[in-house]
Amino acid sequence: MRIALISDIHSNHIAFREVLDDLKRRNLDEVFFLGDYAFGGSGSVETVDALMSFKDLPCIIIKVIKKVTLNQLKIKKRGYFPKCTQSIMNWGRNVLTG
Repeated sequence: MRIALISDIHSNHIAFREVLDDLKRRNLDEVFFLGDYAFGGSGSVETVDALMSFKDLPCIIIKVIKKVTLNQLKIKKRGYFPKCTQSIMNWGRNVLTG
């Protein structure tokens, strides 16, 4: 199984879109997005939009609030956002778009 691990984007939506384009060209089975997508400044809305619209490969999106091992995480498949992650992203989008 070939997987990609992506983390610490920190609202760099330009580089993140390049990474997403590169992922599409690789022979991957699954992509794990591990957190630290946006930091609340410039580029945060674009980064979250790019993450939420990525449909080219099966993916798991994880928001880690404290350091835990992968075995401790309750991971579900594509499209699943833990309630706290969804509310954080909604809050960030509302703050950034006025």
